[in-house]
Amino acid sequence: MDIKQLNSKIKLIRTNGAKLDALIQDVAVGCIEHAAAHGDVRPANQLWEAMPNGSRRNALGMYLCQYGAVRVNTGKDKEQSRFKFQKDFETDITAARAVMWYSFKPEKDLAEEFNLSGKLQSLLKAYNKALSDGQSIKATPDEIQLLKSLAAALRVQDNIKATIKLEELKLEEHLAA
Repeated sequence: MDIKQLNSKIKLIRTNGAKLDALIQDVAVGCIEHAAAHGDVRPANQLWEAMPNGSRRNALGMYLCQYGAVRVNTGKDKEQSRFKFQKDFETDITAARAVMWYSFKPEKDLAEEFNLSGKLQSLLKAYNKALSDGQSIKATPDEIQLLKSLAAALRVQDNIKATIKLEELKLEEHLAA
């Protein structure tokens, strides 16, 4: 894909994303109105299930619970019905219209996210460097096996895998001595 195609598709994502946000807002307000008028949260549950994989479902759920007669279902049937009707709730449609659903539960900045894969790869790189520097490695065979499994799972560079195999051989030689 060339840069022109990339830019075109990125623009399309921005446009379609804004349209989807507005559509979800409109439907969410409709779900809140429906629940207030009929004591029925099925549309809210259907909207929850219809949310795309990349959407922020928890933000939507918090929005519905804040402004609608909707509460989170914590019962055994929560997988079939995410929300329950909340009796004696004063619905405020004006406030619901004034606040966008996606303003709830904002995402963390990417730099604040804990990147487990990155941390594990840093561990593997540190291990590899220690081996290449000739440092003695204090580890049990199980720990070496765990490190090997991590390397395979993370699909790290072949040289790290080779280093782990080399360390296993060194460990076996050490245990045999």
